[in-house]
Amino acid sequence: MPSVELPAQSVLLSTAAPPDETEIKEAIVKLCGQHPTYGYRRITAMLQRQEQEINPKRVARLMRELGLAGKQPVRRKRTTNSNHSLRRYPNLVMDLAIERPDQVAKFHECAAGDSPESSAPKYPESSAPK
Repeated sequence: MPSVELPAQSVLLSTAAPPDETEIKEAIVKLCGQHPTYGYRRITAMLQRQEQEINPKRVARLMRELGLAGKQPVRRKRTTNSNHSLRRYPNLVMDLAIERPDQVAKFHECAAGDSPESSAPKYPESSAPK
């Protein structure tokens, strides 16, 4: 019987059975329950701190399979807090008619005062703080 020579790449190698991932899945579900805003990177870091050798790609895949995704934290709109006892400075350029470039910058330089020891701005009589 003649022997047939085949290239090495065409021969399929038998693959080992995939490892049992139930233990890792349970750990991921537990961590995601404790920290709902954590994504796969933080979950991977926490698993590695628990001395489990696991790859971030594997954690991402398992989280996808389990339907777990990090919940987005609520982003609150930041606004100015005017409820304080500090002095409020007036808007000096609110009623100023802008006629040329850099007029506002020049106005602030003039309003800041001429003497260097005076760091407080000079306000027009009508807009002086009360």
